[in-house]
Parts: sequence; C-alpha cells; structure tokens
Amino acid sequence: MRLSQMYLAWQQKDDPTRFIHLFIFADKATQERHGQSEAVKRFEAVYSPELVDGDAVCTDYEMIAGRSRSAR
Repeated sequence: MRLSQMYLAWQQKDDPTRFIHLFIFADKATQERHGQSEAVKRFEAVYSPELVDGDAVCTDYEMIAGRSRSAR
C-alpha cells in the first residue's frame, strides 16, 4: 500500500553519505501510519547502524508555493 502522494530522495553530490527525503502525505493520519509501517522499520534498521553524526533529523515543512510541469 502506498501512503505518500509524493516521495523524492536526493543525494548530496560532494558527500554521498548525505541525503534528503521529501514526502507529501494526504493528511497527518496518513503520515503517522507511514511512520509506523513495517517498510519504515525495515528502512531504519538498514540506515541506523551507518549513522555517524547522531540520529537522522526529520523536519516538517509546509508547502507555500509550487508548480507542476504539466501546468504549462
């Protein structure tokens, strides 16, 4: 089951150990279901032992502007 409306993963060019993951969820409940899913638990089990600067940081943002390529 896909819970996110959008997911992007970016890797830093000059430091391939750094990533940013962007998600869009329909609502808070869907975001919370995603955060508690088995897929997230498996993902965390893989990356957690590799962390060198402490825990991963998760930050919530609110989209204030954007444009779709299809909206031309």
